[in-house]
This record gives sequence, structure tokens and C-alpha cells, in this order.
Amino acid sequence: MNQTVTQLKLRRIFRASLNLANLVEDILERSGDFDPVFQKGLRRSIKEATQGKTRTVRSLRELV
Repeated sequence: MNQTVTQLKLRRIFRASLNLANLVEDILERSGDFDPVFQKGLRRSIKEATQGKTRTVRSLRELV
């Protein structure tokens, strides 16, 4: 199977992932699921990312 991803396909995948993230965020906001624990974790994640405490992930399998 050819696993070459064209720039157009990659752009569409990226756009779809952004749309999905925005949709999930909207759903969470409407249902009130942004509880204090979630917000604390989000603030911590943002802080770590701005401090450069990130790593490159080439596959979702690396996260498991």
C-alpha cells in the first residue's frame, strides 16, 4: 500500500483535526465539563509547553 500523503491530503487531515478539536471544546463548554481539575491540568500543560518541555511524537503509539 502506498503511504505517501500529498500536501493536499495532509492539509485536509490537519483541518479536520482542528475542526474536531474545536467541536469537542464547544461541547465541553456547553456541558460545563471544564471543571477545576481539567482547567488546572490545562494551565499546567500550557506552562510546560511555553517552557519548552515538549517532545516530538511521530506516532500515537509512542504515547501509549
